[in-house]
Amino acid sequence: MILMDSSGWIELAGRGPRYESFAEMLRGADVVVVPTVVVREVYRAVELSAGRARADQVSRYIASFHVVSLDLDLAISAARCAHDMKLALADSIIYATAQACGARIVTGDADFAALPGVDFIPVEQ
Repeated sequence: MILMDSSGWIELAGRGPRYESFAEMLRGADVVVVPTVVVREVYRAVELSAGRARADQVSRYIASFHVVSLDLDLAISAARCAHDMKLALADSIIYATAQACGARIVTGDADFAALPGVDFIPVEQ
């Protein structure tokens, strides 16, 4: 089970340099968890770079996976993660969602790189 964060979905949507690495992780996953905050971040990024029609298309694809909404318990857990791990709002929600679901985070975001339960995919030099 994986939770691909916004950086992975944006890389896939734009066929960026890490496309194959993220696509391989997605293909190999039995379950893919998507926090609603990731949907928001990806939609906005794709809308800015490729337009609303492409953002709608990408968000429909993401919605075909297991979307997890932010509820009270998850919000409190995210607040604790933000405090304990010094994470920003969205990152704390993503990390707390992964923990609650038992998923590994797949990311290209260096803010997650050193955290437990994370598969970091760096930009190749």
